[in-house]
Amino acid sequence: MLFSTKNESEFAPARLKISSWEIEWKIEWKAVDPFMKRLLFIALPFFVAGCEQTRPPSAEGLKKIAARTASGTLTTKLEARVQPEIPRAGEFSFWDLKIFDMEDKPDGARKEWKFFNTLPQTSSNATISEVLMRSWIVSRDGRVFLPARPKYQGYGSFNTDWTLPRPGAYTLFTEYQPAARGKIYPVEMAHWNFTVAPGKSDEKPLGEAPHWRQTNNPVPITLRGAASGEPAGTLSIENLPSKKAETRAVKISGAPDGASEMDLAARSSGGTFLHFARNDDGTFAVTFPKPSTYRVWAYFTLNGAPYAAPINQEVS
Repeated sequence: MLFSTKNESEFAPARLKISSWEIEWKIEWKAVDPFMKRLLFIALPFFVAGCEQTRPPSAEGLKKIAARTASGTLTTKLEARVQPEIPRAGEFSFWDLKIFDMEDKPDGARKEWKFFNTLPQTSSNATISEVLMRSWIVSRDGRVFLPARPKYQGYGSFNTDWTLPRPGAYTLFTEYQPAARGKIYPVEMAHWNFTVAPGKSDEKPLGEAPHWRQTNNPVPITLRGAASGEPAGTLSIENLPSKKAETRAVKISGAPDGASEMDLAARSSGGTFLHFARNDDGTFAVTFPKPSTYRVWAYFTLNGAPYAAPINQEVS
């Protein structure tokens, strides 16, 4: 990738070559907003990454690939490619979540998995019915919860961005369903641990592990799921199971006017992440597979921003 900028008052041509393909475009560099310049430099490497891999990786490349490969998948592999490579608290980070076949090519190069089924719909809102991937970033102490719906870019690549509020230990969870003609594959739930470095945020690092106790309704709603986030009232998460393997229809009540895309997820104190299906009557079918203390988040969108309300549930 090469940029040529003779001076900022002129049009600066930028040329990108991918195998036999060549794309050329022009940018009036001086007129570009500084934030957009930053986003452009971050996103362009992922444009290249989103194209089909044709060369086997080097030994150093194999180490990097292994470090960014998620766990928990059965049919495919997920690589979490982040810019910057170590996200900084309070700063923008761009994420390319790239899906590969579990089996590599004979020369060691990975094979992109290019087809996916639509995930089960969790809302009557028709604008979000075609969801191919859902992702969540959750701090390992459970204090920060950030959902996203990465967009498919082709060649197995899904893109999204996050601004993580505090330094510390986090886990990325990602749900998607591989597709292939004549075959039915289960929904994958990948997880990848990473650390956020101190940045613009002045807050102390988050903890490495949860220390949860049973809490009761109503529960506080916070902006972006952050423990110190902007409060937005309370809601109730009613009828949660208290025994393992018990299934109940959980009702969420008290959401503020204008709330949309209500959803429900949970994480056990041992690290198991669960995303629950929404019933036709608006309740959620919730089953906890084993005894643990679970942190359960009801989350929604309000005025374009994501809000979450957590409650801790003891399951015997």
